[in-house]
Amino acid sequence: MPLTMLRRIEPEVIICYHNPFPEMQGNIVYVDYDLSSWKHDEDDLDKAKTYRITKHTGYVVLDKGGGSAEGGQWQPNPNKPTDARFLGEPEKVVDTIMRNSERVSTRIGEDGRGAIERHWTDHNQPWAHTNPHDHYIIWDPYRGTPSLGPPINYPDGAPDFKHYKVKQMSRTIDMREYPDDILNFETISEFKWCLYCGGEIAFDWNGKSYGVTHRASGEIGISEDYKQETEKLCKDADEVLKYLIDGVRLREIITQVEVTDRTI
Repeated sequence: MPLTMLRRIEPEVIICYHNPFPEMQGNIVYVDYDLSSWKHDEDDLDKAKTYRITKHTGYVVLDKGGGSAEGGQWQPNPNKPTDARFLGEPEKVVDTIMRNSERVSTRIGEDGRGAIERHWTDHNQPWAHTNPHDHYIIWDPYRGTPSLGPPINYPDGAPDFKHYKVKQMSRTIDMREYPDDILNFETISEFKWCLYCGGEIAFDWNGKSYGVTHRASGEIGISEDYKQETEKLCKDADEVLKYLIDGVRLREIITQVEVTDRTI
């Protein structure tokens, strides 16, 4: 979908028949083309082409009620270099260095997909995260897209990352080698999708730095770095977008801020 159209209509979901192109952006829902054809009109709906709109953490998504296990053959978006960390050689680690120099280590599972990752930072919210902390990577069975589970904090000290059967590092992705705006959000929908998938975000605006992170309780916290008194706990991305920065709602500036760390 062209970026101009995305900015104008800000769709909640984009329904794509057959495999999405790598350059497609937004909340893309894969629909099994074969199972949607007339040949399956008499099939049990639980095994064929049922879809439903549901609410999940306040965000409208389209879930597939059944169908082919081939749904969601996800591939990294070439325009989003951090996507590449989710696929690799089994039981090896992909290190990603964000633009703010914070590091993420992603352990690849036996199936070649990311299984768990360690964030070597407290995201400048030490009251909510330990440094380091971990996230399990959850793969949507239909869309095939990766999401980050709730943070796993270690107030008594984190176990060695090799505890997760890591063999060795396979490659490093250094976001500092890419253009300054490579992590920026192009649409509000892109920001909402990032949070829906468990993404954690750091951004700069008017000389100040801010963080958006998830809690084990399911809430999303946004604050100025290291200033707990500025924090707002939100139930969903729409509420995060109402957060006031210098008297302006985040919704009005989210496509203008400089994103320095973005895990999804």
